Amino acid sequence: MSDKAEHHITKPEDRVARPRKLAYGSGMINYGLMVNSYFQMVNPIFNVVLGMNPAVIGLITAVSRLWDAITDPVMGKVSDNTRSRFGRRRPWILAGSLFTAIAFAAIWWFPREYSDAFYVGWLIVTTLFFYLGVTVFSVPYFALGMEMSPDYHERTRIVAYRDFLQPIGAFLAGALIWFCTRSVFDDKIEGMRIVSLGVAFIFVVLGIVASVFPREHPYAKQSAAQEKISLVQSAKQTLRVKPFLILCLSTAILLMGATMVGPMGYYICVYYMYSGVESEAAGLIMWGQAAYWLTNIMMVPVITWISTKIGKKNTVLAFIVVASVASLSKWWLITPANPWLSLIPLMFMGSGFIASSVMINSMLPDSVDADELETGTRREGMFSAVYGWSWKVGLSMALGVSGFLINLTGYDAELPEQTADAILKLRLFDLGVPVIGFITGFILLMKYPITEKDAYDVRARLEADRGNIDEEKNDV
Repeated sequence: MSDKAEHHITKPEDRVARPRKLAYGSGMINYGLMVNSYFQMVNPIFNVVLGMNPAVIGLITAVSRLWDAITDPVMGKVSDNTRSRFGRRRPWILAGSLFTAIAFAAIWWFPREYSDAFYVGWLIVTTLFFYLGVTVFSVPYFALGMEMSPDYHERTRIVAYRDFLQPIGAFLAGALIWFCTRSVFDDKIEGMRIVSLGVAFIFVVLGIVASVFPREHPYAKQSAAQEKISLVQSAKQTLRVKPFLILCLSTAILLMGATMVGPMGYYICVYYMYSGVESEAAGLIMWGQAAYWLTNIMMVPVITWISTKIGKKNTVLAFIVVASVASLSKWWLITPANPWLSLIPLMFMGSGFIASSVMINSMLPDSVDADELETGTRREGMFSAVYGWSWKVGLSMALGVSGFLINLTGYDAELPEQTADAILKLRLFDLGVPVIGFITGFILLMKYPITEKDAYDVRARLEADRGNIDEEKNDV
């Protein structure tokens, strides 16, 4: 069905007040800091300082992803079946923030002068507890975003606030190494211990904000009264929802296409544009990251506005085309003659990825509505868990393949300058693999069946079934 139908105006009772959207979005600062801080600091501390084999650290990280495969669906089921005066999500968001804060600090407060085996065991245990806390926080957090409004466009705005604030967490995580190496600390370990307490404090404060001030829409109260669902039954029903599976698979493929060649940007910058002089390339790499994130921030309101005019599906498809062209343009714009031109494709590709994130995440609740119409139950927690698990699997697979792709190019770390053949292969992989991901994701999303008109029709039928709910104040 086409998205060319007349576009709806969000009813006042379906709008979420800006302070509540900001409060909800602040939780994404937490999430961005959670997922990035561990990766930023685990190697500098456990490999560089303690001498742990990086392969062992990588294996521990991989095990934590498998741990997610177990804990995410369980947390989805627990959240869906929670019955409390504070709702199904908000108690767990707060509990997860507190748990994650304690576990994150614990990672770095290991005793000194112990054996290598002790530190491996310490990292395994604390990492698993840390990611358990992230799961307890994130699964109900993303589920709450699906429950704050039943409106097609307001859901997009809620996700937009969330994605607009996420880079703050990434920025903070990137600054951790700078903070913990200040001269006021005796060494990097002491610095990371003190800094980890500050990070834990941020987790707690933002966890309180994200759990106390956002509110579920009143229809969520009816969902909370539904019969409890077993883990197996909930997972089976979720995996039967075709629109949802399209969103999961397209997200994983888009992410894999970018992540598989992500590390190659560094090698191309250093060895192609700066002839192996890393110190000269460092400035461009830093500004490239800044340009990427700033573009994402600036594009969020633009993407949100466009979606209200042409629909979510058409918006994400349009920006995937933009990102594909940008990736191909790297062949001409990544050049030693003018290295700063390389920022242009990076920024346009960034707009494609942020559009995919905002649109796909705002399309997830529409799939939940369609499923409720068919099954009579709402399981935002399980949908959140399965969606998160799908992109984590895609990310893990891509990270595993990326090293093999670099080896296929003939890159040799012992050489001060790489061969012309190695650089050519790096460039071809860097521009070609993301395009394959974009094309595949585009084809999948073309098959996504829910349009704006469909979403509003489904909502009307749901409200007829369960009774239209008058907006009410909820100060719990």
